[in-house]
Amino acid sequence: LVRTDACGYSLCDALTLEEIKAKKEMGELSQILLSTESLFVTYKEVKISEAQAKRFANGGALLADRIREKPEMTEGGIYRVTAPTGDFMGLAKYDGNSGELKIYKQFSDYSKFN
Repeated sequence: LVRTDACGYSLCDALTLEEIKAKKEMGELSQILLSTESLFVTYKEVKISEAQAKRFANGGALLADRIREKPEMTEGGIYRVTAPTGDFMGLAKYDGNSGELKIYKQFSDYSKFN
């Protein structure tokens, strides 16, 4: 079994260990590393305020009606959460009953927002 595609990446995007080692030796490793957010670009983006970023970073849910920059949300939908700095914070799942975006996966560095 060979996985040929995942999260928008295909085998064409893959590098061999030898290629990675060569890039490291040439000091070019940072040029081939991809951001965590790049795995989730298929999810719609929600841009939150500084206060909301602090709340999200500390594990709190966000009231969807208080978020200024958001797409139309659907029950159980997963959204990519971005801080006002442009930093990717994680993924949130919309709970239509409570009207909240609840943390689904968190990737943020808490120290930036505390």
